[in-house]
Amino acid sequence: MTSTKHSADALDNTISAQHKQMLVQAIHRWRYLLDSARRELHTQDWRAAVDAYQEAHSQAELLIHIADCKNCAIKNYVRTLLEYGYSLCQTNQSSALLRLLDIARQTLDCYATATLSQQLLKPLFSLLHANNQQRDLWMNQLFVEDALQQRAVH
Repeated sequence: MTSTKHSADALDNTISAQHKQMLVQAIHRWRYLLDSARRELHTQDWRAAVDAYQEAHSQAELLIHIADCKNCAIKNYVRTLLEYGYSLCQTNQSSALLRLLDIARQTLDCYATATLSQQLLKPLFSLLHANNQQRDLWMNQLFVEDALQQRAVH
């Protein structure tokens, strides 16, 4: 009996270590993809930004499903969606943004109430209905806030 329990504990530890390693790799990959997408966004290569954000979105979606901290994963997912949505708007792909919103709603509904999902996606709906000047202002403010927050941390 003790041998069986020991084997089960060892298996649990191995699975847990593998999960943690997979999670760390997924986070690093998401971060890398998001940084790549942001470089394209800042150079205003909108087509390349859309492609890069599509990859970052896929990785962020994976993280929601495997992350231990769902709140962190959801926050990162929504932020990725917002930047991805902005790049879609810059390339006049509002129909793609509507499809993205539908996918995001389905994903978020797995981990949040419908009301919370709707609240989290509200900025994307605002992006969809805003003019280019307003979208640019919002995104610039978002990146300025990021820079200020980054400076405060260091």
